[in-house]
Amino acid sequence: MPALLALACETVNRRVDRLPFMQKGVDVTGELVGVSMECLNAEVTRTLPCRTSPAMAKNMVEGFDRCLELRMGVNSKKSAPVVADVLIRAGIAEKTEVQDRCTHTLTSGLRLLPAWSWHIASETPTPYISPDPLPGSEPPAAWLAKCPVCKAGILQKVTGKQLFGIPPTDYYIECTHCGAKYIPEKEKYRLVSIAKIRDPRWRQYLNTSRFPDDWAELVQESVIVKRLQIPTTRRPVPKAAGEINTGSFSKLKDGSIAVPIGEKTLFFRHVNIQFGRSIQVALFSRSTRTLAEIMSLPAYSDKKPGIERAYSQYLSGMAGGFLAELKQQDDTFYREFLNPYGDEEYCTFRIEEDKHAGQKGVFLVLVMGKVGHISTCHTSFGTLFNDELGRIIPDMCYRDGNETACRINSLVCSSRDSAGIYMHAMTDDAAIDKLCSDLKTRYMTVPPIAGHVLKERT
Repeated sequence: MPALLALACETVNRRVDRLPFMQKGVDVTGELVGVSMECLNAEVTRTLPCRTSPAMAKNMVEGFDRCLELRMGVNSKKSAPVVADVLIRAGIAEKTEVQDRCTHTLTSGLRLLPAWSWHIASETPTPYISPDPLPGSEPPAAWLAKCPVCKAGILQKVTGKQLFGIPPTDYYIECTHCGAKYIPEKEKYRLVSIAKIRDPRWRQYLNTSRFPDDWAELVQESVIVKRLQIPTTRRPVPKAAGEINTGSFSKLKDGSIAVPIGEKTLFFRHVNIQFGRSIQVALFSRSTRTLAEIMSLPAYSDKKPGIERAYSQYLSGMAGGFLAELKQQDDTFYREFLNPYGDEEYCTFRIEEDKHAGQKGVFLVLVMGKVGHISTCHTSFGTLFNDELGRIIPDMCYRDGNETACRINSLVCSSRDSAGIYMHAMTDDAAIDKLCSDLKTRYMTVPPIAGHVLKERT
């Protein structure tokens, strides 16, 4: 995608400095920017660890620094941090945390933003070297360096074209990423189109005129973009909580809760949750299984004929990358490969290793005092939470994966500050199943309306 790389170089010119330039002893060129983007885009997740750890080097796994060294022959220790900083300042990439594939520990990483990635089937990109500015050329206005609407693209002057339904103008300004268009009105510019922007917040700015400095100020504002819910017939309405319809849960001084069940009162012990630092998004995209391997499983038999006809060229590729491409293109068909909770946000968490971690029984997940989940554990609480529920892997997100684990993890992840896990230890497996069934009948049958707030009991 030479055009995309050319645009990236122009973006660096406007937002960082005119290419080529020196930064901390490193010669930053258009070729270096282009190769860096190619290295990141070659990954399914568009992400690489910033530094190649000794364990990665031993297992022939390359980080961002090693990729640059192999491609460009540069001093990776000096060049990688500098070019990463340039890409971040230009809005082409962002800092993130990734898991070291060899040591399974979190490390700093660099991710190419979606606006700057390209399709896996696109032609092989060639680096672009930004030309020197023409003598006496006027630098672009400061507000054109970043689109006020999407904050990803840059604004360029378009001449020789007219916008339908808009009075003729000598030129108009258009965003290279979202397509937002501005027309000049004396010293102001009017936003006349937000065709590719989903954020309804920007409807209030449509057809409003502002001075360039005023548009530039909007770039600095902190905008919270709501996550869009993509409708699908397979995605169920989340049952995050059930209102308690009989009795009440009482919270004891030691943090446990008393749960009435018939004529008995059972005590569920509270366990502390230790959270990891990162939130995992689109985890399904990291699956290393091929699409052909996925389609050979019984869970996908109803989709196999259509997939083999429409996407035969992708069968030998990784399923995670294929689904990531569909999602980037807003094609909701990717959800057909996932369980109903396979595209949620997940986190890593553990429970304390104590004398109770080796027990089994029934556990409750409460969120803001509401019953979020009731389930059994027939092995040990420590094994269940630390090795399964608290550590979602990509293949769990698929139809043939673990829907329950995805649901519990996403529920806890979305309410980290208010989620609580409570356990009741038992030894008889039949009694565990019966208690779980009784609790679900009593406490999870009413639709989520108001929920139950725990009362303090002395």
